[in-house]
Amino acid sequence: MAKIIKFQQGGNKNLVKQDLNFLEYPLWFQDERQGETINIRKTWKDKDGYTYSTFHRLPTKVDGTILYYLLLRSQQEGWKDEIVLSKREIVSACGMPWGKWGRKRLEQALDCLQSIRVIFEDGIFFDGERYTSLTFHIVEAWGHNEETGRFYVKFSDQWLLKLKASVYFRFLDFNDIVAVSSPLAMRLYELLAKVFTSEEIWEIDAIELAEKIPMKVVHVSHIVPKIRKAVEHINERTGLTVSLEVHKPLRGQATLVFKKIRDLTEIDVSKEQYDDLLKLLPDKEQNNKAIQKFLAYYLKNKGFDYVKRNIQYANGNARKNYRLFFQRALEKDWGKNLVENPSKKKAERKTDLKQEKAKLAKDREKFKEDFKKILEELKAKDKTEADEVLDAFETSLPGFARALFKKSGLEDPAVQVAFKRFWEANAHRT
Repeated sequence: MAKIIKFQQGGNKNLVKQDLNFLEYPLWFQDERQGETINIRKTWKDKDGYTYSTFHRLPTKVDGTILYYLLLRSQQEGWKDEIVLSKREIVSACGMPWGKWGRKRLEQALDCLQSIRVIFEDGIFFDGERYTSLTFHIVEAWGHNEETGRFYVKFSDQWLLKLKASVYFRFLDFNDIVAVSSPLAMRLYELLAKVFTSEEIWEIDAIELAEKIPMKVVHVSHIVPKIRKAVEHINERTGLTVSLEVHKPLRGQATLVFKKIRDLTEIDVSKEQYDDLLKLLPDKEQNNKAIQKFLAYYLKNKGFDYVKRNIQYANGNARKNYRLFFQRALEKDWGKNLVENPSKKKAERKTDLKQEKAKLAKDREKFKEDFKKILEELKAKDKTEADEVLDAFETSLPGFARALFKKSGLEDPAVQVAFKRFWEANAHRT
């Protein structure tokens, strides 16, 4: 009998405890351009009732990374609400270049963090048992000694105590936070960390995900490539490995399905089989952690032959990004082409494609019919009531979609999808 191996990794002291509410609702924003305007009061609200206000500027990924490090050091020192650290320590730990720019950027970040006020309205803050309405400040005060170069940071007591007592939390690896250079990938990493605390599969509408992040995009065709790239970045830079499938039932609509690939520490596989498969990979890919995790996961769940044929397929067909190609080959079992009759498989592909096109055409026609009925019901209302419905719809949209609605009305396919969803969700009111 083959010996079973369980992969191990060393303990990590750089784990930051974060309440899941602050992963779902942003404490910083991935749009770097929003951080350029200084000393202009800004307020951001989402449709759930989360309000984020600042009189300085909206913080970006750099500010978020500094906040995570300060929180980590507080936790390492027994959840102290007052910590004293050197400039060099903070700047270096956060992956920032040491020098005049790094020191100045640190001071800007602390100014920014001190100005933050977050409000959870309508009882949306979940503590693991019940929903409540809460208001937080993050940093109450900070200062620095020019002679010693040491910084003093005072956290908000209420915020820090809420994190310390939280039973609805996740530990994040600070090494991952620094390693992720893409702001969009980092924000997606936070959302995935929150979801994967209790689930291994997350299915979400592309527009809804863009609102959660939030992203400044207009069309699904803009969202999906950016999310794909962010997932690749997460897989390459962090200990989290995720697969992504995109389903497009209608034009202007997409459902994203994220699936967590369990860590090697949690996967029991045959060492002999694992080593044999690893040797089949190109030499330069054998030390890729993401590839190792995909290999072990599918070896356990699909078997040796399944993984072997997909490695062989990837070796013969991957041109640029081997890791991404190999991942998709495993997900779709592209390697089965190697063991099935090629002419039979080609005929099956043609049939599948024809059926898929027919289904898409049928779905589009049904959508057109459903939307036509909705428009008829809207037109049947008196003008005042119809205008109220459209005003409520416009208010429910994120900024980028609202601009699209103002420009094109209900003519744009993406707006039509959103309006149909809005109409059905508010059928009892409309």
